[in-house]
Amino acid sequence: MIRDTFQPELDEFTGDLESYATGSYLSEEDRENWFEPFDVAAVAEVRDVVERYFDALDALSAQREPASQEALMAVVDLVTADLNAVNANHDDAVLEPEERETLVPLLLRAARAAGLDEGHDDLPERDF
Repeated sequence: MIRDTFQPELDEFTGDLESYATGSYLSEEDRENWFEPFDVAAVAEVRDVVERYFDALDALSAQREPASQEALMAVVDLVTADLNAVNANHDDAVLEPEERETLVPLLLRAARAAGLDEGHDDLPERDF
């Protein structure tokens, strides 16, 4: 359910990120002096990390008992660490402030849909 609900937003986000990475949004003239900001393969890495996050939230949501806040935060901690690793592997060029403005609310809404309490609001301050 989580993945089904939030996958379209992730697809749009990664589509935009791929367009940025490849310069496909630029005219031929603008591309003459353009350089690739990061390897386009990083987009698939980000997609994989977030899809695993959605799947983990789905698994927690599917249990008979509501997921504990600790279990939900462990999944949030893991996605943060994994996104940090992807970003670090690409010289911190993939997830810049503009991308965070889109990605962080998506991650937070997915966690809330899985049962994360409103009191857990530190995700926007996490580095990745």
